[in-house]
Amino acid sequence: MGEIEGTYRVLQTPGSRLGVQKNSGVSTLEPGQNLSTAMASSPARTHERDLQIKIKMLDNTVEVLDIEVREALLTEVYKHLNLIESDYFGIEFQNIQSYWVRIIWEQIHYNKKLFLSSHRLYFLLSLFRYLFALQIKRDLAEERLTCSDNTAALLVSHLLQSEIGDFDESEDREHLKVNRYLPNQERIQGKILEFHRKHIQYIENIFSLCFHSIFWFSSPPGLPVDHSQLSSLVLKSPLGLNPAFPVNLNAAGQGSSPLLSPVLSDAGGARIEEEDEMKRKRYPTDKAYFIAKEILATERTYLKDLEVITVWFRSAVIKENAMPEGLMTLLFSNIDPIYEFHRGFLKEIEQRLSLWEGRTNAHVKGDYQRIGDVMLRNMRTLKEFTSYLQKHDEVLTELEKATKRLKKLEMVYKEFELQKVCYLPLNTFLLKPIQRLMHYKLILGRLCKHYTAEHRDFADCRNALKEVTEMTSQLQHSLIRLENFQKLTELQHDLIGIDNLTAPGREFIREGCLYKLTKKGLQQRMFFLFSDMLLYTSKGVTGTNQFKIHGHLPLHGMLVEESENEWAVPHCFTIYSAQKTIVVAASTRLEMGKWMEDLNMAIEMAKKSTEKSDIFLKPLPNSPPPGSSDEVSLEQESEDDIHSSRSSLDRQSHHRANTTMHVCWYRNTSVSMADHSVAVENQLSGYLLRKFKNSNGWQKLWVVFTNFCLFFYKTHQDDYPLASLPLLGYVVSSPVEADGIQKDYVFKLQFKSHVYFFRAESKYTFERWMEVIKRATSSPARSSLLLPKDEKDRHTD
Repeated sequence: MGEIEGTYRVLQTPGSRLGVQKNSGVSTLEPGQNLSTAMASSPARTHERDLQIKIKMLDNTVEVLDIEVREALLTEVYKHLNLIESDYFGIEFQNIQSYWVRIIWEQIHYNKKLFLSSHRLYFLLSLFRYLFALQIKRDLAEERLTCSDNTAALLVSHLLQSEIGDFDESEDREHLKVNRYLPNQERIQGKILEFHRKHIQYIENIFSLCFHSIFWFSSPPGLPVDHSQLSSLVLKSPLGLNPAFPVNLNAAGQGSSPLLSPVLSDAGGARIEEEDEMKRKRYPTDKAYFIAKEILATERTYLKDLEVITVWFRSAVIKENAMPEGLMTLLFSNIDPIYEFHRGFLKEIEQRLSLWEGRTNAHVKGDYQRIGDVMLRNMRTLKEFTSYLQKHDEVLTELEKATKRLKKLEMVYKEFELQKVCYLPLNTFLLKPIQRLMHYKLILGRLCKHYTAEHRDFADCRNALKEVTEMTSQLQHSLIRLENFQKLTELQHDLIGIDNLTAPGREFIREGCLYKLTKKGLQQRMFFLFSDMLLYTSKGVTGTNQFKIHGHLPLHGMLVEESENEWAVPHCFTIYSAQKTIVVAASTRLEMGKWMEDLNMAIEMAKKSTEKSDIFLKPLPNSPPPGSSDEVSLEQESEDDIHSSRSSLDRQSHHRANTTMHVCWYRNTSVSMADHSVAVENQLSGYLLRKFKNSNGWQKLWVVFTNFCLFFYKTHQDDYPLASLPLLGYVVSSPVEADGIQKDYVFKLQFKSHVYFFRAESKYTFERWMEVIKRATSSPARSSLLLPKDEKDRHTD
């Protein structure tokens, strides 16, 4: 019985289930040679159908296999391992010249990268995942897996968790002394230990991280959803490995965005009976617990927001091959590490809240009714990602440039914004990581204010606040610049008649609805005030519901005067410019005051500017001729204006979700950049009970408040909202006796005849919802925003 000389080992490779052309027998043997001739040339061969092969497995064990037919070698290996997913493995052997020769039955490459189909990436059998983890372990040790120090340290920490269990510093150090996972192990040992410290008992497996990297190069038709497993990785017993991303890329489809309708249906959401209400009172009642619960709820929303980019948008651009490789690298190499960090952070918060509530069966010692230690540990780790956050300016700029330059990317971008999962303008999600730091700062500030200096959690919370304050101080100016750029690009997509709205130096100040005097009387217009000009537009009846620019007025030389008496129109003022003079009216005196204050402020800023802006809009073929400075321009009403004045919020069926310009149009109001900045600080998530004015039952819904809007989901695990409720124009208050609400912690939202009631679970939660909605929907005068910080705090208190 013969034996082939050389060492064989299992090698991963994609296979026939990838949906590619079959290419049987592909190998890297020497020219003119194949497996049969290689075996035939072996001097040890004695029988045609009786061979004995030594195979070195991924766990370094050596098995001797008897095969009857030479071509059955891989089949015998798969049979020996009980391996179903055979298409993903091959073998390689070392020939007499000591070269490793790969035998790969089928293979395919895409963009010089390995291309895997996502429906095969959701591996159902644990044995494959076990072998895959062993392959990663070997590739790390042999420097065959190229990755950053952070990723390498994270991978090794998962291996430590699987091999020696939960973190113990002395045991970890001893284990690392005698086991080498990386050639440069000593240099990043501190990072390895820090990652392992965070894993607690139940962790995400090593495969999910590898999957996340591979996912970049896949073109997924859809992934099955499975929320039932959260098992731990145990290499010794592969049955514990769990699946990777629990997402379904086909869930949203190409449907339209949620309607911006104030009328939400009475369907969906679990009905809450009276006995369910009693269960809530079993949870802790300490205010610190509810603050910690707010961290958990908003972190869940934040992670879903990151997935809009890391999972959903990635899938869209890969499917159409729409994004250049350089931009792909820039975008995802910056946001992926942040996403991976927050996945682990979220699990740690969930674990702590579970222990705090006493809902776990784990018999553990220690004081878990605090959150400061978790926040401090993770804020320190998050500081390592500051360099990624500082690149978001470049990411946003390069993405906008590429979208203008590449029609295919522009098309994918616009189509993606119509999907339900993209419930905000796409580039808004790129600002979330820096904005999240601001949220941590505010929440930790509330914790520190709540605790006494002697409280066991105070020191950790104070130190965590110090860490995050250092980060926000570094990134504050970058955030202001990014928020302005994001708003300009958002408007660029929604306005017809301008190509260079994002010109350097231009700042957005206010957008909103005013009524302009025309030959047919007062007509509704949308106005946009920038640091160098004022635009006015009308809403078209095109499929995209964009706004068409009717004119623009430079701020240099502009004058604004109240003119109610002259024109006998309430809340009326006149705008004089070098090109023309227009008369406009606001819906309320408060709105008129906001516009006049911002216009005068912007005019003064323009006077002080060192050089006059020479940036002009492209000519508009239907624009009325400009009048002289002392003549009121009365433009002719177009057919678009006639139709658009009859349109309603409910008819908006084919446009990007929840842009404030459309809400302002239908609610006859305005929003400033200062309002946007305040709204960023006032974001909230959590379960609420909702009741309609004339209904009896309450519905439990997961509610997200962001961008001046409430978004409703069945659960926090849902990928996109069922409905939305823009709150500009709404008034929030407590119910009155006539409302007939005999429940605690209920707040009321009302806009004209539309009334909704919402119940919170605690006094703290109720006060928080009231606070964020009031602050985000009530626009203070600019003068109050410019107060010194200490004086502003006194006014707030």
